[in-house]
Amino acid sequence: MEASKKFPPAPEESDLLYDKFSDLQFKREGLKKFANLIRTALNDLGIAHIQFNCINKSVLIDAQKHPENYPTLMVRVAGYSAYFTDIGKDIQDDIISRSEHRFN
Repeated sequence: MEASKKFPPAPEESDLLYDKFSDLQFKREGLKKFANLIRTALNDLGIAHIQFNCINKSVLIDAQKHPENYPTLMVRVAGYSAYFTDIGKDIQDDIISRSEHRFN
C-alpha cells in the first residue's frame, strides 16, 4: 500500500487501491487482518477508494477456459463489477495477472 502513495494523484483524480486476495478465508483472525488493512489504507494513507477481488487465481483461469461453468462469477474491474465471463479476454488476463496476497 505504501507504494501506491509514491505518486500522488492530480487534483481532479483520487487515490485508488486495487488488490486481489487469494483464498481469503473470513475467519476471526483473517477478518481482523483484513479490517486493519482497510483501516490503514483509509485512515493512515488517505486512500479514498478501495476495491478487492477475493478469488483464487486458479478459479479465474478455469473460468476463462470453461466459461459455461461460471455464469455468475463476479469480479471488480476498475470502478465497476462485471461477470468475469462477459468481459473481454484482455481484461480477464489483466485481472488474472494482478498481485495476489494471502492472510496467513
